[in-house]
Amino acid sequence: MPLLIEELGHDCEVAAAAIPEGGFSLESPWGTAALWHLGLQDPVVNRGVLDDLALDPAAWGDYTEAAAVLAHLSILTVVAPCPDDEAIKYVKFIEYAGDVGRVLGPIRDFVAVTVVRPWGGRWFVWGMSAGCLPSRREVWAG
Repeated sequence: MPLLIEELGHDCEVAAAAIPEGGFSLESPWGTAALWHLGLQDPVVNRGVLDDLALDPAAWGDYTEAAAVLAHLSILTVVAPCPDDEAIKYVKFIEYAGDVGRVLGPIRDFVAVTVVRPWGGRWFVWGMSAGCLPSRREVWAG
């Protein structure tokens, strides 16, 4: 069955209310992923910001590949936890060209941005994956 999304139109109040606690803050896993998404809109201009958001900036090259993956995807507001580690969270992105919408079914086709908090405090982008959530062992393997 295709993904069901209730179109809510261009309602800024509904959109603002849906933003998770912490908003666009590095102390918020969603905020870190959202800032990453915004930074990838122009990876050349935002290179310093992207380097600051990445746990390992060298792993991302010039960020153009990551930018191409997320370019036409929309961020979801639900932050998924890692069942084995509170320092790992996942923020999903899906294809959605509407304004504000509410997902009404299970999401199977997504790209996840994995964010980590290795030292407490702020969150960093660890990686991106298509259709899966990396395990604790995968994240901390290296």
